[in-house]
Amino acid sequence: MRRNEVLMSTLKVLVAAAAVAGGLAIPATAANAQGPVNFSCGPALRPTQSMPKSQWQRMTSVGGRRGAAHLYTVGDAYKYRDVWWVWGSGLRGGDKVSLDWSDRRGVYHACHATVKPGNDSVTSFGVDDPGGRSFRACIKNVGGSWRCTGWWHTKSS
Repeated sequence: MRRNEVLMSTLKVLVAAAAVAGGLAIPATAANAQGPVNFSCGPALRPTQSMPKSQWQRMTSVGGRRGAAHLYTVGDAYKYRDVWWVWGSGLRGGDKVSLDWSDRRGVYHACHATVKPGNDSVTSFGVDDPGGRSFRACIKNVGGSWRCTGWWHTKSS
């Protein structure tokens, strides 16, 4: 094996071990993904700063032991594409939310955001949708395990 192949193989094992240890629920599609599970936030858009709240559409929510994670979208917000993100509310410092997303190639991504001490909410970065992606919201309270909504699938463009 070439060095890059060894590194990629090692990376996949380490990511899987970290996911299991951290309680991250990896969907079946991710286990069969052609690419690695990674922690990409795509273009790392900041929806709370660039998208008027009146345009936000809440798609679904999931509750944790405390607080909740809400999956939001805004249509045609970035390069004529929809943008998706997660906003967590009623949380404590150290709690996490995640925008999990998957593309047509089967690569699974997790865009995490952690609540800072003294705050009670957090927003993940936004990810654009060229069509054909799937999105879900997840929440993890300190000392707990991940809880997630079902997947929201968008149409291919």
